Amino acid sequence: GERVKLSGEQYLQQFLPAFEQHLREKGWLDRTIFHIADEPVNWNVRSWRKASDLVHRYAPSLRRVDAIEGTDFSGALEIWVPKLPHLNNWFDVYKKAQREGNELWYYLAMPTEAYPNRFIDSPLIETRILYWLNYRFGLTGFLHWGFNSWTDNPFEKPSNVSDGADDAWTVYPKQGGLLDSLRWEATRNGLEDYEYLWLLENRIAEIKTQAGPGFSWIDPSQRGVELASRVIARMNVFTENPEVLYDAKLAILRELLDLDLSPRLLVQTNPPEGSTVIDHTGLVEVFGLSDPGTAVVVNGKAVPVDESGYFATAVSMTEDQNVVWVEAKSAKGERSIQRSFRVIH
Repeated sequence: GERVKLSGEQYLQQFLPAFEQHLREKGWLDRTIFHIADEPVNWNVRSWRKASDLVHRYAPSLRRVDAIEGTDFSGALEIWVPKLPHLNNWFDVYKKAQREGNELWYYLAMPTEAYPNRFIDSPLIETRILYWLNYRFGLTGFLHWGFNSWTDNPFEKPSNVSDGADDAWTVYPKQGGLLDSLRWEATRNGLEDYEYLWLLENRIAEIKTQAGPGFSWIDPSQRGVELASRVIARMNVFTENPEVLYDAKLAILRELLDLDLSPRLLVQTNPPEGSTVIDHTGLVEVFGLSDPGTAVVVNGKAVPVDESGYFATAVSMTEDQNVVWVEAKSAKGERSIQRSFRVIH
């Protein structure tokens, strides 16, 4: 047939509606995300917006995703993916975008200095910690660069110098398939850790629903965030000790199982565990759910449990007493929970 020359916009005007309809017919639309232009920054965000608006005009149901290095993307992007250092620098802006209904992920590219990374010469635990970071900061995705963007000879030249040590891939090529790597195994382990945190959150959410409207104070994610904070307190403050990670993982498993023991005991503090409070004047609120009729003691003081199972008190923290102990006792058995805090003058 006759060859026709089209401008980019003319082509997209025809292609995008057909592409969107094809995805809809195949049932793939909700699993498809569309990249606009890589790593827009503040100085070129206006031209980026024009491209994004063009895509949205002709395929309005197609979700847009980009690795971004700025903050001015409201109304033009469904999935925001800042680089980890930028996420930390402008965290409040990105979380606001998330609260407004956008998805918030993050990505790594090139050296990230004080932040965890998955370079081949980084401590292996950093690869696993990345997904604890996801849970700790409420990030629902990780942009994976890269899986197998190899050089011509990846065994002798793993990457180009400018890419960092192994930035562009996590598996190796072989005849007819792929070779695994320790970093890829650590990725799987980190994702499984995230899954356990998610299971804990969802079990607490079930308990909250079953308990009824008087328990709106329960934040199903708080305990998981507290436990994840033992591994990564801030985006650039994290452990490199595997035992610390293993202990936190074991705590997740134990607490998940303990939620089904009797007597029932669910405790939440304000501020969260690990927070800094002032010696003597720093109060920690303690809210709890147990079985009606259970005897509850908080730091040696009896606390009444009402007919719905609710109890609450406040505890003053000191340097000598920086732990909240909650003990519950009934005919069904005994339970105890502790929460630790940092106390300063």
